[in-house]
Amino acid sequence: ETLSAAAVNEMVSETLRLPKRMTKSLAEVTISKTDGNPLFLRSFLNAMVEEGRVYYSLAKRRWVWDILALSEVGVDDGVAVLLARKLLRLPMNIQMALRIASCFGMQVEDWMIIDSNVLVNLDHAVYEGLMERFGSTFVFVHASVHSAAYNLIPDNERSAVHMKLGLEIIFNKSAKLDCVDGIVKNLPDSKVFAAIDQINRSRPISISNPAILRVLSKMNLRAGNACMEMSDFQSAQKNFLAGRAFM
Repeated sequence: ETLSAAAVNEMVSETLRLPKRMTKSLAEVTISKTDGNPLFLRSFLNAMVEEGRVYYSLAKRRWVWDILALSEVGVDDGVAVLLARKLLRLPMNIQMALRIASCFGMQVEDWMIIDSNVLVNLDHAVYEGLMERFGSTFVFVHASVHSAAYNLIPDNERSAVHMKLGLEIIFNKSAKLDCVDGIVKNLPDSKVFAAIDQINRSRPISISNPAILRVLSKMNLRAGNACMEMSDFQSAQKNFLAGRAFM
């Protein structure tokens, strides 16, 4: 829900501990850059502080800003882009976690990520304002932030990363390669679709292990049949073709 000009000015006033009459100009610029989106308001102000456009003056003993410098932050340099820039300044472990999350799209369920350290760092990303968390679901706050995270993965490494994530979903610690039918049968539909989505993005990564190839082929067959039942024939065809490629 968009906040009113009065509500934004009150928030800015309380944040900087200044009278509302002094923060009105800053509040107006903040509204123009965030459309009054409460999720982005604090992120925008934090970004302006980090970039030195809003700073604490020891001489005046209060927060000050250059309204012209703030106004020069164009539409293309709005809060989403500022957040994307912020991503690049985060510690490497948080950047790595965001890279992994971005492989799943705009949102990812916590069960899709096997490494518990990644989940801890995604919580840090939530604190930094780059993601939101709704129960077990992590969601990027904006498509630009998601794109920035995904673009951190070099083009020549993306296939391998997608393959690794997909295989981790399928082959948990108890999975045995000599029981292909059991692996395929026991995996819930949600994990089948999540894993196959990652693995099929990874092609043409070569796999030499015949047992893994059989699992991937059967997984695609199962996903294709499920899509047929939902009358999603286009996705079904893609799964069947991918399954045949792994045979």
